[in-house]
Amino acid sequence: MPYVYSEQVCQLRHDSLLIYNHAHYDASKSKLHKFKMLSNFKEAKTYSGKVTLHTKKRISKAINILLQSMEKQIIINPITKRKEVFKINFITLTISANERKLTAKEAYSKLFKPFLQWLTKTIGVKSYIWKAELTKKGQIHYHLTTTTWIHWSYIRNKWNYLLAKNNMLDNYIERYGHANANSTDVHKVYKIRNISAYLHKELTKSIQNETATSGKLWDCSTNLKGQKYFTILFDETHERLLAKIMKQQNLNEFSGDQFTLIKGNKLLSKQMLTPKELETYASWIMQIRRGNNLF
Repeated sequence: MPYVYSEQVCQLRHDSLLIYNHAHYDASKSKLHKFKMLSNFKEAKTYSGKVTLHTKKRISKAINILLQSMEKQIIINPITKRKEVFKINFITLTISANERKLTAKEAYSKLFKPFLQWLTKTIGVKSYIWKAELTKKGQIHYHLTTTTWIHWSYIRNKWNYLLAKNNMLDNYIERYGHANANSTDVHKVYKIRNISAYLHKELTKSIQNETATSGKLWDCSTNLKGQKYFTILFDETHERLLAKIMKQQNLNEFSGDQFTLIKGNKLLSKQMLTPKELETYASWIMQIRRGNNLF
């Protein structure tokens, strides 16, 4: 692939900066590039049932962009009528081990896909990331995170409706005489100090059983899928800004042969931008919140 030139750029993440030299090539003249693009397309349609390193990187990027686009919200709890602070939630949807075991494909088509359709079309959720896992007893369950507040009772009622509709609450109903199973768990995670680490831990865990999960293992909303990190040209202005920030704040710096990673807090990205870049960044964030993909 013919080399053209390189430039130093800065990639903005939720609470860190990645500075590296970005090489530019003439990809249109490279047969190898076209072969790789075709190979990546074929790979994307193959589900191994495992969380590979490539999968973890894709999930990590989706988490980073989701966290960058989240905003502090003041909501009114419809039950308590009190004001609450909300940023992001973490939802777990389970299926009883006492019911028949479902394959990943069957669980997705009959249960989780209809749930996602309800979530996006009825509730109006724009941004989400989900991951499928197995319990120790081999039953599939789902982890889902969104930036939209949803009362736990709505989630449980919808999930139990889908379970009952597909005869996945038969044993429960026979035993208890009703279908209001404790099948869901909803947490607001704004109180957790390191939200990024929490989501990475929960959403990138390796799957326990490859055979039972031979299907789609994870996915995210279209505004996060394939989305690029917000990246700027790292010039002398940004060098001065970064030097000033590092004097004022206790930042962690990790350097490699071809990159420098600066870890700080959620304000780090905005502090690195010029007024014009701040406008562009704000527009980028708003487009993601509206559910638009800028890829």
